[in-house]
Amino acid sequence: NDQYIEDIDIRMVLPDTIEIKVSERKVRGYVPFMGSYLYIDEYGRVLDVQDSYKTNLPIVEGLEFDSFKIGDTLDVDNEESFEVIVTIAQLITKYNILEDIVRIDVKDPKNIKASMKNVEVLLGDLKDCDEKIRTMVAVMEQINDNDRGTLDLSDLSQPIVFKYLT
Repeated sequence: NDQYIEDIDIRMVLPDTIEIKVSERKVRGYVPFMGSYLYIDEYGRVLDVQDSYKTNLPIVEGLEFDSFKIGDTLDVDNEESFEVIVTIAQLITKYNILEDIVRIDVKDPKNIKASMKNVEVLLGDLKDCDEKIRTMVAVMEQINDNDRGTLDLSDLSQPIVFKYLT
């Protein structure tokens, strides 16, 4: 059974046609593990393991686990952090910024951090996460690619502040 195949739908179309529809899982990020990278989908399912990664997708840090099985979702010790990464992965897929996010740190689910371009983005917890990701996309479009600093989106009721790194 190929772990990249999510679903197969086979239909008979009379009189002489068979229609086959295959839904494929896609790699949405990489989890470092013992010198290798686990390729995971947006639900935390391990699709592959390689010594390196080939495309620009987020590197996920902060998940705690001892082992994994290809084709299964990661069995992590810090379940809350796992829920965070599943939510974030789905949102960055939704807003089509997979290739822009460099790193996501979910070690502390109440203090989620992401790196985008040369900016560390403080997301706080999952409260209003969809709005935080949308805001991050909008603000990052206004920040010069060469600018370095910290963008605090942890509390959207407060003014959004970008602190330049000097």
